[in-house]
Amino acid sequence: MEINYNKKVEVKYSADVLVIGGGPAGTAAAVCAAKQGVKVILIETHGALGGSGTVGMVPEFMFFDDGINLLSDGFGGEIKREFYGDKNEHKTYNVPVEALKRKYDQMVMDSGVKLLFFTRLVDFVVEGGVIKQAVVISQSGIYAIEAKTFVDCTGDGNASVRAGANSWYGDDGAHTNPATLCSMWGGVDFAKKNISVI
Repeated sequence: MEINYNKKVEVKYSADVLVIGGGPAGTAAAVCAAKQGVKVILIETHGALGGSGTVGMVPEFMFFDDGINLLSDGFGGEIKREFYGDKNEHKTYNVPVEALKRKYDQMVMDSGVKLLFFTRLVDFVVEGGVIKQAVVISQSGIYAIEAKTFVDCTGDGNASVRAGANSWYGDDGAHTNPATLCSMWGGVDFAKKNISVI
């Protein structure tokens, strides 16, 4: 069964760049674009920035450096120096979740990005193969955001597919890497974590 659904929606915002998804990539894309002097809007489904590293509680950043040279300077370098200092150690780092949320918030506010939490992409208005507006939904209802450039930072290519891009899932047999599952622990004396219990 199908229905034909039509509704006029307000074009509520206009920007040079609309970034869809506020994980590490989306936050970096929005902040770095705004620092170039363009008007940027960042939409995020959840109520915090950081994606899997914060909301998803995946607690590690991979290497920032090769042990000698910082390889991810700029936005990444600022995060690294804030939480882990200047020393290059070629190791993974545990993410300080709540502090990282606040750091991302501050970077976004300082850059002048307009941030819209609890805002999810519904669809795009595409004319002649060019995206004109994104249709989104939030607590205030359905509306459109107009932009010159749209950046898909959804993590799964969701926005690109809705705009009509080709996509595929996994390898030729549709196999993918397993999801990372994390847990939170309390009441553990981590100073004793390397002691074997028999």
